[in-house]
Formats: sequence, C-alpha cells, structure tokens
Amino acid sequence: GSGVTLAGSVDIYRSVTYSPSGTKLSTGGFLTLKSTASETAWLGDMTGHSITGDVTVERYSTALQNWQFLAIPTQTTQTIHEAWQENQAPKVQAPIGYGTQITGPVSDGTLDWVSPNPSMKYWDAPTQAYINITGTNMRFPNIQNGFFLFIRGDRQATEDLSTPHVPTAMRTKGPLYTGPVPITVPVNFSSVGNPYASAVDFVNVTEAAGIPQFYVWDPLIYGERGLGGYQTISSVNSYFPTVPTSYYIDGTPYRNLESGQAAFVNNTTSGGVTLTFNESDKRSGSHLVFRGGDISASGFLRTYLYSASGKIADGNVVAFNSKYKNSLDANDAIKIRNAGLNLGLRRDGVILAVEARNTVSAKDTIYFDLKNVSKATYRLGFNPTNMEDAAVTAYLVDNYLKTQKEVSLTGPSFADFTVNSDAGSFAADRFIIVFKKMEVLPVTFVSIKAAQKDKEIVVNWNMANENNMLQYEVEKSTDGNNFVKTGTVAANNTVGANYQWIDKDAVPGNNYYRIRSVDKSSKTVYSTMVNVLITNLKTGISIYPNPITDAVIHLQFINQPEGRYRIRLLNPLGQLIVAKQIEYAGGNGSEDIKWDYKMARGIYQLEITREDGSVVVIKVLY
Repeated sequence: GSGVTLAGSVDIYRSVTYSPSGTKLSTGGFLTLKSTASETAWLGDMTGHSITGDVTVERYSTALQNWQFLAIPTQTTQTIHEAWQENQAPKVQAPIGYGTQITGPVSDGTLDWVSPNPSMKYWDAPTQAYINITGTNMRFPNIQNGFFLFIRGDRQATEDLSTPHVPTAMRTKGPLYTGPVPITVPVNFSSVGNPYASAVDFVNVTEAAGIPQFYVWDPLIYGERGLGGYQTISSVNSYFPTVPTSYYIDGTPYRNLESGQAAFVNNTTSGGVTLTFNESDKRSGSHLVFRGGDISASGFLRTYLYSASGKIADGNVVAFNSKYKNSLDANDAIKIRNAGLNLGLRRDGVILAVEARNTVSAKDTIYFDLKNVSKATYRLGFNPTNMEDAAVTAYLVDNYLKTQKEVSLTGPSFADFTVNSDAGSFAADRFIIVFKKMEVLPVTFVSIKAAQKDKEIVVNWNMANENNMLQYEVEKSTDGNNFVKTGTVAANNTVGANYQWIDKDAVPGNNYYRIRSVDKSSKTVYSTMVNVLITNLKTGISIYPNPITDAVIHLQFINQPEGRYRIRLLNPLGQLIVAKQIEYAGGNGSEDIKWDYKMARGIYQLEITREDGSVVVIKVLY
C-alpha cells in the first residue's frame, strides 16, 4: 500500500488517522503528538496500518503542585533525565513549558535539588511497596508501570518559591506501541500504564481479565493537604467516581484511561492474569468524560468526608443489589490509603472503598473506618441513589457521643462532628450506619415537590392517612443542613389532602425545603427534602456565585443562541489565565471553569465571545 515519510517536523494537535489506502507512515523522528490545556493528540486505530520511527508524545499538566500518576506511551530508550528533566543539568530552568524539577532526600547527583521527600517514585509489585527515584541517569524501570511524579510546574519551578509555577508538558520519545499489548499482573496490587498514545476504554481491558475495578489518581481530590487522592472506578458503582471533583463529576461513568495516564489494579486470581490492550479499545478525543454506561438496578449510598476547610477529602460507596453477596469477594474494591484524611468501609477486617452487598434489609450495618483526622470539625455527607423504595430507615450512630441521627434515603443529608483530644473522638470505628424497619406512621407524605415560578418558589405536598392532624410547618435551608421554620399551613384532615405554600423570599442558589407534620398530640413526622436552584432568569450570561467559593466558575447561559463560544479569563494584570472554546447547543445551560486555588485573590475578568462577535465581560471576584 501507499506510504508517507516525513522529512521535517510535524506537530499534531488532534489525531493521526489513516485513509483506507494509506497503510505506512515513517516518522523519521519528526512527529510530535501535542498536548495542551484543551486537548491531547492521539493515534487512531492501527489495525491494518503501520507506523515506524520515533514519535514524541506529550502529556499536559497544570501547575497544581501536586502528584500525577503517569504512563510512558513510547517504547523509549531515553533515560528519565533525557525525558522528564529535558536533558538539562540540575536546576537549569529551561526549556520553558516542558519537563519538571525532579528532587529527593537522596541523590546520586542527577536530581535537581535536595527535598525532604522524593518527587518521583514507582510501585514495585513483588514487594508491594514504592521505590523512590534517587538518580535519573537510567531508563524508566518497568516501562509498563505507572510513575508517580510531583509536578511543581515546568523547569522554571525550583526550591525558590518565588520562581514561576506554570503548566508544563511531560514528554518522551520513541517508537509507539501498536497492535495487542499484553501486560502480566501478578496477584495483589500492580500499577499499569496505558501503553497507547490514545485514550482507551480500560473497562474492556480489565473486565476481560476478570478485574471489576481499577484505581486512578485524581489531583483535584483535596485530601488533607490538597495533593490529590485515589478514585476507585468500579463496575459495582457503575464506574462512577467515589469522590466528585471537576475532573471526575458525580453521576458520570469514567471508563477511560487517557494517553499518558496510569492506574492501579488489584488482581485476586492466584498465578496472575494478563491485561491485553487492543487497538479496538482506543477511543477518540482526550476528554475524561465517557457518556453512557450501564446503570443497573442497584441502590447506592455514597458517603463523603469533608475536610475542616469544607472540601471533599475522601469518599466511599455501598452498592445494594440482589446479585451481590454480603461476604467479601472480587466485587468489593479494597481501598488504597490516601496520605491524609481517609474514610473507608470495614468488613471482616478489610478496608474497602466500594462495598457490594445484597438488597438492603433491616439490621444491616455499614461500618466506617475513619483515619488521619486532627482536632477540628468535619462533615459527613450522604448521597443516596435508587434507595427511595427501601423499606428501611437509616441511622448514623456516633459511638463516641452515643447518639443517632436519621440519614435520608431520598436525598442528600449531612452530619457535622468534632474531633478533640479524647481518643474516642478520633477512633477509627466512631461511626456506623444501621438500618431499621420503617415504622408505620399515622400520617404519610405521598409526595413533596418544589418549583420556581417567576421570582417565587411554590412548594406542594400530598398527604395520605391524615387523622387528628394539627398543622404542617415548612422549614427552609440554604445548605441542606440547618433548617428554620418559614411557614405554617393548617391541616385539612381529609382523604388525599393537597397543600401548597409559596416562598416569596427565594434566594439565588440552593433553596432546600422539608415539611414537618404536627398532630394534635404533638407527634411529628418529617417529609423528604427537596431543592430548587435559582439562577438569573434574565436572558444573558452570568456566573453564580460571585465571589466564587468552590474553586469553580459556574457559568450560566440563559436563553442563549446555539454556536461556538470563546472564553478567556484574565488576571488583574490583564494576563491570560484560561482560554477555551465550547460548542453550545442553545437555550439554558451551564459550563464550569476550573479555578486554581494558588491564584492571588482579586478581581479577574471573564470574557465570553459569541459566534456573532458580541462580547460579554464579567468581573469575577475571588
């Protein structure tokens, strides 16, 4: 078949694919697959095609100053020094935009500078331990491993904190892997790097080997120090993340490993298994989101641990389904410990991140495992899915305070707790959830709904079995935790009674409501909680909230036309911080723009340019 030979440098920003008649590409060492803030270039399905010669493959990284778990997508003969230190002498701050400074407490003279902890390490499966890199004049050990690298920024970022910390691209050069790539993993935990210069559907790879989950590193999990944490991606949890971040969004399945991304797998089959990457596993694009996936009939209870600063630090999931066993098996995902805060699940002496259990029933118990907390106030958040029909009531039991609090199985709920110097306050087994048979109540909430109407919110609820009722009290909250009574409606004591209350003081953002029924003997029953999110209804583009509070700019589009929108974020000095473009389908919608916590506080300028050339400028307060 026909072929192409490169005679000069070619940078690819999207993809390399082949026409039906094109079968051979000789790079001559001139081809580079670029990686930028908006996209990473990839090599398409190579079935029936060939590529020879060296290729440079980049992996973009923001200057978050935290860990990344990287793969080597080239059959490189380079040393670590030649690749990720850009073949520069120690501490040289060049080239701009590439590489990083690799450091550690012990060095053979090739590290850039001495640091209290190593900035590069890899997992050694035989010893089940990390090995620190103390010298870089060597090839990458076991190139199909993953490598943890602490990225401070490009080569400009040194031990001097005043040096620039800007995004960088880590790159290696060598022939590309094509065709089937088998990787043997022994029993227990192993790290596996994506060998392809392309995103792959890793679920296809792991399920073929009988492994129902894998673990990826998410640098946006705050943890205790903001350095990242593990996401457990499990078939039991429909491949949803265990800790929601702007990289791994709650309610979205994540099946892909990106070009340059590594993961952990836990093989429970004695004798080892083989993970085989095939060309058919490749996926186009470089976004993390994979739309779709099988949402089973499972019920889920997701629990999040919030740090003292209010950020989600860790989380876990219990999945209830008749196809699962209550005893430990391969469907239960063992937890990998984070360096900081940890909230796992204990079962038969094993700590889990995802627990698969049979259908929930009365007297079931969830045992939490709390680790690495300090003297502070924390929060537990509970998010149930498909649990509305469970004929049980859930209670959070605090073994230290000897209290119990109902956990909603129909909507989010929260529980704050404080750790002090008493050992019981930071005991690993302080919290459990017990399930009890749902009590038959004299009055039943059939439904409760709330919806915005102009500037007001209308709350409706339907009742059954009304008898000897006195009144209904409407309680409101803006955080889903602290409620105050805002209205009272007298009871009708009729069959199938319907009630309505109008909130004339709706506020921008979240408006949570619940109804407290009170009978004539003062017995009370609470409804489930409902929420209405209020945004600016005027036609236009806005952000909410402002100032931003959760490290994300929430951009709201109200009645906007379809088309391409260009977005630029400028700092107070007029310097470009973020640039991206989106294809907007029109109407009402939203777009999230990640914010870097390290940026200075002040007034930033967000510019949104519509396809017709009109520009909207919004001042963003931080």
